[in-house]
Amino acid sequence: FSSMTSIRVCAAVAATAAISAIAWGQLQPQTVTTAPRPVVAHVASEGKAMFIFGLGYTGDCFARELLAQGWKVYGTVRSQASFERYTKLGVVCVMLPEDVSQQTPEEVQAAQETLHSVTHILVTAAPTDTGDPMLARFQAALKTTTKLQWVGYLSTVGVYGDVDGQRVDESTPVNPKTQRAKRRVLAEKQWLDTRLPVHIFRLPGIYGPLRGPLEKVRSGTARRVLKEGHVFSRIHVDDIVLVLWASMARPRPGAIYNVADDLPEAGHVVTEYACGLLGVQPPPLVAFEDSDLTPMGKSFYSESRFMTNDLLKTELGVQLRYPTYREGLKAQLEEEQRLGVGAPAQRPWNQALKRLQSLFSLTPFPKKVTGRRAGPGPTVLLADNGSVRAASALNLREIASQLEAVLTKDPARPVRAVHATSVRWSDRINADQLGGRKAPLTVPMLTQLIEQGERQFVLLPFFFGPSASIPEILVKAVKAQQEQYPDLDVRMGPSLVCRCPFLFEGPKHYGDDVIAEILLDRILETILERGLTAPVVVLVDHGSPQAAVGRVRNYVAEKMPALLGDAASHFVEASMERRDGPEYAFNDPLLEVVLERPEIVGRDVVVALMFLQPGKHAGAAGDIAGIIDNSTAGKTGRVFMTNVIGTHPKLLALLAKRYAQSVPVAAVPTI
Repeated sequence: FSSMTSIRVCAAVAATAAISAIAWGQLQPQTVTTAPRPVVAHVASEGKAMFIFGLGYTGDCFARELLAQGWKVYGTVRSQASFERYTKLGVVCVMLPEDVSQQTPEEVQAAQETLHSVTHILVTAAPTDTGDPMLARFQAALKTTTKLQWVGYLSTVGVYGDVDGQRVDESTPVNPKTQRAKRRVLAEKQWLDTRLPVHIFRLPGIYGPLRGPLEKVRSGTARRVLKEGHVFSRIHVDDIVLVLWASMARPRPGAIYNVADDLPEAGHVVTEYACGLLGVQPPPLVAFEDSDLTPMGKSFYSESRFMTNDLLKTELGVQLRYPTYREGLKAQLEEEQRLGVGAPAQRPWNQALKRLQSLFSLTPFPKKVTGRRAGPGPTVLLADNGSVRAASALNLREIASQLEAVLTKDPARPVRAVHATSVRWSDRINADQLGGRKAPLTVPMLTQLIEQGERQFVLLPFFFGPSASIPEILVKAVKAQQEQYPDLDVRMGPSLVCRCPFLFEGPKHYGDDVIAEILLDRILETILERGLTAPVVVLVDHGSPQAAVGRVRNYVAEKMPALLGDAASHFVEASMERRDGPEYAFNDPLLEVVLERPEIVGRDVVVALMFLQPGKHAGAAGDIAGIIDNSTAGKTGRVFMTNVIGTHPKLLALLAKRYAQSVPVAAVPTI
C-alpha cells in the first residue's frame, strides 16, 4: 500500500480564494450563499507546511499527496516502527504516545515548536470523553501561532443521530445518540471555540484500497443484513483528499461540510455488489432481528440518514471522483490488482477470461502454482502504429516497462516479458537516438522470437480504435506463421476503445470512459499550470480514413462536457487532418477551422491532445503546434496544448484489462 497514493492524480484545478468573514466557533446550522466555484486545486506548496495529528488511514493518504506536491509534512506517530516508516517516506515525525506520561519534555517542546512553523493542520485522531486529546495537549502552543492559515478536523456524520432515513445537510441540528458521536460533537465545539481557522468535515464510512466492503468480503467478515428502509452513506478516501484540497484552496473558517458520496445505499446491496466484483457468492441475507452482529455493529443500524453533499459542490466546486460506491469499489479493485495487493480472490479479469474460453474454446495460459510456475507465460508485444520520432519510441518503451511491472504482479496470468514494438516506421529512427538500441517492428520481432523457440504470445494493440493495421498487417502475419508452426499460440487484445458486443457485457468495458477521464486529467493539469479560468476546450485527434476509428473520438467527446462541468466555458471536438471527399466528412471539423471561429478567437483555449504518443503530430514542434501558431486564435488569444495521454496510470490499467481480454488471432478477421 505504500505506493498507492503516490501514483494517484487528483484531477482538480484552481484560482485564488478569499476567506469569508463569518463568525467562528459556533456549532449551528449553516446558510451558505457563496457563488459556485467550478473547479478546485492543489494549493501551491511554496512556503506551506502541514501538521497531521494522526497518520492513520486518511492521514496517510493525504500525507502522500502533500509530499507529491512538494509540501513539508509533519505527523504524529505512536510507535518506533511507524516513526521509521514515515521518516523514510519523507514525513517529519513527532512521537506522540497515547499515554501522555510516556512523552519526554523534549518531545513536547519539539512538537510545540513545530506547530509554530506550520501553515496548515489536519486532525484525524479520535476524541475521548473529555474531547480532543491533541487540542488538550497543544492548545497553548496553537494560541500563539502566527502562520496558521487552515485547520481541518475530521468528524463523523454520526453527530446528526437518527433521522429515520430523512435527508440531512449542514443545516440539520446535531443530535448525537451514541457515545462516539457525543465525543465528536464535543471535539468539534472545542476546536471551533479556539477561533483558529477551523473547518469541520463530517465523514460517513470510509473505504479505499485494502479497506471497506471488498476487504470484508475477502476476509470473510462481510454480512448482508436487511433492515427495511435503512441506508448508509460512504466516501472513498481519494474524495476526502480531494475535498481537503478544495477547502484549502478556498478556506472559510467555521465551515462545516458533509463529505459523503451521491448515493446512500443499504449495506446489503453494497456487499452484494462487492461480491460480484470479486466473483464470489454473497453471504446469505439475514434479517436485522436475526443477525449475529456485535453490539458495535448493531449500533450502526440504530441510525439511518440520507446524507446530502450539495455544499461541497456549490461552495467548493468539488466533482467527486467516485460519485457512488459502484465507481469507487470498481476503481479500488482495479488499483489493488494493478499494484498486486489485496487478499487472494477470484478476480474479474479471470471471469472475463472464462467467458472468452466458453466463446472460443480456449485453453488458458499456464497459471502460477504453489512453489513454481507451470510455464513461463506468454510474451506480450505492445504494438503502436509507429513514428519516425525518437520521443515516441522512447515513450512506448516506458509504457511497456510499466505494463510489464503491472502484469507480472498478477499470479493468475504470468507473462514472460512485455516488448515495445511498432507496426511500421519506427525502425527508421537512428539507434543513437534510442540509447543504442533500434526500435523493433512488430512482425519481424515476432518472427525472431518464434525462431528462437517461443510459442506463446499476446499482441496488444496500442491504438484507440480498430485500426486497419491490425487485420491488414498483424493478423495476416500471424496466420502465415501459424501455417508453418502449428503449435503457435498467439492471441490479440482489443483496442483501447472497443465496443464489441460479443466480447463485453456493457459500457463499463468499452474503454471510452477511461480515455475521457485521462483527457480530463490532462486538461485540468493544463488549466492549473497556466492559471486559466473556464477556457474553451478543443478535443483533437489525428483523423482517420476509417469511420469506425473516427467514432472513437465521438464516443469520448460525448462524455467530456459532463466531466468538465464549469471548468470549461465551451467544448468542441476536431480532427487534425482528413482526406478529401464527402465520404471522410465524419472527421469534421478540422482544428484549423475551429480555431477561426468567432466564439473562440481571442479566448483562452486548451487543445486536448487525444494522442497516445508524442511525435510528428503531437510533439512540441509538431503539426498541431504549427496549426495553432498559424491560426487567428493562436495569434489573438492564448492557446495551450495538453500533454499526450502517455503513461497515465489509468491507461496502464486499461492495457492490463485488454491483455486479460485477449482472444485467439484465429477469431480476428482479416480484410
